Formats: sequence, C-alpha cells, structure tokens
Amino acid sequence: MRLMSVCATALSAGAIVLCGTSAPVGATEQPSESTLVITAWDSSGIVAEMIDEVVLKCEPAAGSHVDAEDACAALVSVDGDFAALEPSPVACLLIYKPVYIEVGGNWRDRVVRFQHNYPNLCVAGAESAGVFRFDGQ
Repeated sequence: MRLMSVCATALSAGAIVLCGTSAPVGATEQPSESTLVITAWDSSGIVAEMIDEVVLKCEPAAGSHVDAEDACAALVSVDGDFAALEPSPVACLLIYKPVYIEVGGNWRDRVVRFQHNYPNLCVAGAESAGVFRFDGQ
C-alpha cells in the first residue's frame, strides 16, 4: 500500500501552506490517546467553587485519576459516551451536597464535552461507573 502526500498552497498576502499524509482507504489505525479533564464543582452556593480536578488518559491508562484503569475500561465499554455509563453498586449517604461535574477533552479522535449535576460526590462516582470518582471518596 502506498501513502499519498497531500499539499495545498495559496500564495497571497496571507500565505497558507497545508501539508500532510493521507493513508489509503481501508488502512487500519490504532486509536489515538484519549485525554479528559474531569472537574467537580461545589454547586450548593451562589458561586460554584472547584472541589477537585483530575486528568484521565486512556490508551494507555494514566493521569491523576484515582483509578485510571477502571475508569478507562468503563469508558471503552461505552465508546466514550458518558451518558451511557452503567451505575456501580455503591451505597452513598443521603446527604445533599450538590456537585456539578464537567468533562472536556478528546476521546480517541473526537472532541467530547459532558456536564451533569449530582446530589453529592459519592453519587457522581457511583452513577458514572467510577469515572467521576475523586481522591478521598
């Protein structure tokens, strides 16, 4: 199989040069590394305050997440669709201390964003199969 080089040049006052290599159709590629920033905000007051923030890297699992391997496995099982994560069987105290979870980054070659409110951090971790679990929980 032969790789083709693609180059486009525009010569004018603002010169633009775009060059790259395109792989032939049907070529198999490994998924790119996925990097997500997961932030938990205390949403009980007028102004939200950051509780914690972690970086989760997958393929291979790494980052500052408390359990990167399990979190990545959960995301792989739903192809990065946070809304499709299955809840974990975790008992949480019924204490209302609302948190807002915000996720941004890339899952494989796709930009992802996710935002959701939970009644507390424990519920956020349980309802996300541990993906939204933070240190000290």
